[in-house]
Amino acid sequence: MRRVVAAALFAVLGCGEATAPLPQGATQFTPPSQYAFWWSMTEQCSGLTGDMSTIRWYVVPKAGALGKDVDGLYYTTSRRIILLSDSVSSGQVVRHEMLHALGAEPGHPAKYFQDVCGGAVNCSSVCVSDGGARPAVDSTGPIVGPSQLDLKAFTTPETPNAGDSSWLALTIQIRNPFPHPVRVSLTEVFNTPASETFGFTTNACPVGAYYQPPVYDWIPGNRIVLDSGEVRRRVFDIGNWSCPRHIVAFFNSVTIMDRTVLPITTSTHTTGTP
Repeated sequence: MRRVVAAALFAVLGCGEATAPLPQGATQFTPPSQYAFWWSMTEQCSGLTGDMSTIRWYVVPKAGALGKDVDGLYYTTSRRIILLSDSVSSGQVVRHEMLHALGAEPGHPAKYFQDVCGGAVNCSSVCVSDGGARPAVDSTGPIVGPSQLDLKAFTTPETPNAGDSSWLALTIQIRNPFPHPVRVSLTEVFNTPASETFGFTTNACPVGAYYQPPVYDWIPGNRIVLDSGEVRRRVFDIGNWSCPRHIVAFFNSVTIMDRTVLPITTSTHTTGTP
């Protein structure tokens, strides 16, 4: 069993009123170059288009400055996005606010935040409640293992490039291939009543500089229910490509991708199934 030592947790995001003043301590900043990449990703998943140059970006250093458990706000009329300092490099948070800026209807419509861009943007409790939870699925279907699902993992772009600040988006996707709902039995984390779901491991740069723990999502218990043909995905953002990065993507106990991605001046060597 893979030993896991870290969990990826989602924070709650919000949508601000257009006329609201800037939070105390907010300062404007120039968006880093990977934001153009993340904007393109958000356009692609949503089918919406817009001009990112019209957005003004602000950061606040203090947790709670945007409201309880809120990591980002978008102001519609003034085209301002405000982020907590801890979220400036979080693709999940930034793309959530980008989706608002692209005009994904008022609130958090499920068709954008949970479906077409699900897994690429943060959508936790408030977002799900606002957009409506997924319809209930029959939870009496047969039990299957993760390896019986259609599993897929890929990187966008396939190799890092200077124009995206050498960032990659790692997408891990699962699909129920059966014509009926299934219950997926997951391997629990050692000595805990919880199970890892989507995750990956990679090395630090420079190689051997320090230990890079696995990154993964988790759920309580050891079951998930998937409707017939249902797809779920998770996007992880990986940067700092100053050295070869060996990426192993997994869903629960099944390895889906095993690749070594070299720096942008060289080629990519792949082992296993991408």
